[in-house]
Amino acid sequence: MPEKYVGMTGACKLCGGRITIRPDTAVVAPDKSGARAPSPSSTPPWDPPPFEETHAPDPVMAADVYPGFMDSDPVVPLASAPGEAPAPEPAPPPQPVSAPVGNEAASTAEQPETLEPWSFAQEPPVVEETPPPDPGPPTPEAVREWLRALPRTMPSLREVDEKLPRPLFLSDDDLARSKAYFDVPFLVARKGEALAIVKTTRDNVGAGTSLAVAAGDVAFAASYHDMPEYPILQLLFTIQDNPARPLRFESLPLLTDGNVIEFLLSVLDERRLSFALYAGHQSHHVATGDVRLDDVAAASLEEALAAVLVRWRRQAPKPADHDLAVRRFARDALHHSA
Repeated sequence: MPEKYVGMTGACKLCGGRITIRPDTAVVAPDKSGARAPSPSSTPPWDPPPFEETHAPDPVMAADVYPGFMDSDPVVPLASAPGEAPAPEPAPPPQPVSAPVGNEAASTAEQPETLEPWSFAQEPPVVEETPPPDPGPPTPEAVREWLRALPRTMPSLREVDEKLPRPLFLSDDDLARSKAYFDVPFLVARKGEALAIVKTTRDNVGAGTSLAVAAGDVAFAASYHDMPEYPILQLLFTIQDNPARPLRFESLPLLTDGNVIEFLLSVLDERRLSFALYAGHQSHHVATGDVRLDDVAAASLEEALAAVLVRWRRQAPKPADHDLAVRRFARDALHHSA
């Protein structure tokens, strides 16, 4: 081989392998005349081995490996043992849904989606609470109904007399001796007629006192006084026997006394009362007169009763609170008079 070809590289026409010409041996194709095939020892170690085609083995079926596998019986689930939960039943097949017909189809048709306008969250407006309207003073009929509905802490003489097997038939003199206190009017209703019994000392009875009482020259006035403990109803009886120094008696009655309730109801209905005056420890009868209320006196009684009852119904005080209110009222009156 000439030296000019030494080191050159080419491809084999038979196997496609890479051939490099060496100085001692020339590699040629075996089909060339006069050439010889290279020996195995002369083949370069870095050339790849000749390509040999291989065939994959045929696939093996499971029936060939495990005889009788395909012919086995189907698997049957075992019955549940006692105490175990039963196997779940298969779900029923879905039912076909019929398409809506007529108006139903129109109503169920897809409607275009309407978007609400964009709005920001707003705080609710502040509503100022207004106090309920003042119902005003009660009517005269309501005043009478409220008086009758008052709980009676003490029964009236009429109620006591009705429960006795034999009536007492107490006279005015008997009431003056047993029920009346000095200078404090005792209010009662006998046979539906209002009666005020007053017992005083003999020094208070003047020359014209009996004549004024007998003639009915007695002024009647009512007023309301708001005390913290109990609403005060003030009833004033003024004997006009002496213009410079008239004889005056004051009553601050307990509203829930049965005698007081019947006395006030009778005065409201009849606009009149009987005034009996007694003097001394022996309750000497001075005189008894018929006192009639004019429009001013009747209106003052209705207004005072309305205010007292409204306050009493709102507060519902106890009878013991009445004594506290009376003492406070007397102390305040003495302070203002001084």
